[in-house]
Amino acid sequence: MQSENDKALCELIAPMAAAVQVGQFGPFANPQAAAAHYRTMIDGLGALRERTYYQPAGAYFDDIELRPGLRTGISVPYGPGPFPVILHAHGNGFMAGDIADYKSTLMDFAHGGFVTVLPAYRLAPENPFPAGFDDMMYAASWLAANIGRYGGDPGRVVISGNSTGGGFAYALARTLMSTPLRDSLRAVAGFDGFYDWRARGAAGLIGFYLGGNLELTADPRVSVAVDLKPGMLPPNLYLSTGSADFAAPPTLGFAQLLRSQNIDFELHLLEGNFHDAARFPELDGGREVTRLFLEFAHRACNLRA
Repeated sequence: MQSENDKALCELIAPMAAAVQVGQFGPFANPQAAAAHYRTMIDGLGALRERTYYQPAGAYFDDIELRPGLRTGISVPYGPGPFPVILHAHGNGFMAGDIADYKSTLMDFAHGGFVTVLPAYRLAPENPFPAGFDDMMYAASWLAANIGRYGGDPGRVVISGNSTGGGFAYALARTLMSTPLRDSLRAVAGFDGFYDWRARGAAGLIGFYLGGNLELTADPRVSVAVDLKPGMLPPNLYLSTGSADFAAPPTLGFAQLLRSQNIDFELHLLEGNFHDAARFPELDGGREVTRLFLEFAHRACNLRA
């Protein structure tokens, strides 16, 4: 059940959350016009960038260059380290979102004991798949070679993502499992994600992300559910969504697929939470998403809570 605090705040926040719904654009809308409309809505939520509801952390860097054209935010916990690392794929439909939008995520995860890396990957439709995916792959390689300079342990990595970033994180983890970085991957987590874009057909934002080539929905770098078998993902899997989230069916459907393949996972369905609730730490339900995830990540990295 929603707390009284959340009921009061939802009148303000729910319209903001509705602005990021994935299914709001027609299947063959002009990509540039749709992206402009979407970004205007996101820009209208600018007050979210100015809020000061952040958990304290040891250090915060908001403009680190990984390579020309690719920058990242990094947050660091208090203390000497080395700390486990979270590589986070942000949401906002592959078409919007940047480091400033996700400061609360960076700070919350660092407060929870993780060096957190959140790259500003290239956005569609100007940079369709695989541009953003390649950026995240590069960030993972950069992390392995450089995160020690920020107190991070490159041997204990969790990949996470919210909304469209949820499936993105799982697809990234699946791809990295076929590289030498696989031994560093402890877990992957998705919040309110989309894991099989084949079921969505041409509708929604995926057409823009794929440059109109809907055959790419069968690429496992896009739809992690495609031909998924045991051993293709890290050893610890986490999923969460809300009972009032339009993305609950994709999450629950992916959980059913994992179960059918005898792949272990942890799933949380939070009563009353709407889409991307973790983006709103003002909400009790949003903080609960983060708390449950950090407890899972601690276990996956063999840390005390």
